[in-house]
Amino acid sequence: MVAMPEVPEVRHRWHAVNGIRLHVAEAGPETAPAVVLLHGFPQHWYVWRALITSLATTHRVVALDLRGAGWSDAPRTGYSTDDRVRDVLAVLDEPAIPRADLVGHDWGGWLAFRMALDHPGRVRRLVAISTPTPGRSSGTWRPRPGGGGSPPCSRSPSSGTGSCETTPPSRRGC
Repeated sequence: MVAMPEVPEVRHRWHAVNGIRLHVAEAGPETAPAVVLLHGFPQHWYVWRALITSLATTHRVVALDLRGAGWSDAPRTGYSTDDRVRDVLAVLDEPAIPRADLVGHDWGGWLAFRMALDHPGRVRRLVAISTPTPGRSSGTWRPRPGGGGSPPCSRSPSSGTGSCETTPPSRRGC
């Protein structure tokens, strides 16, 4: 295994969750509001190094190596979005982080959306970078007839209210 890159003030922990070990890079005060950073493919926690040090002045930063990436285990199975959502929830449960802000890039952004939609009480705010919106097909999004200007997925992570379009793209005109 390649040596762990060093970033000042970053602590490294491994969490045994769902039958595997996940690596987590953490920084900032453990009592501060949590921000969870979810990397894309083929990345790992180190992609967030500049952001970790900036956020750590006011937040507890938790940057996961998702299963199969970085210093986390790479099992042969368990790479569905549901499996990865369970992994993130288990990592948040171990140090008892009830709610967190999520920042996700690429696959991590999709994972962040799923966390917010499936577990809105666990997500305070969400930032998705270079990630398609859930419910959106390829091509340009167009408003639903009678749906106003809302995108196909417009649920608020903070309140858990809203709706997601689940009609197949071929039937909704996207």
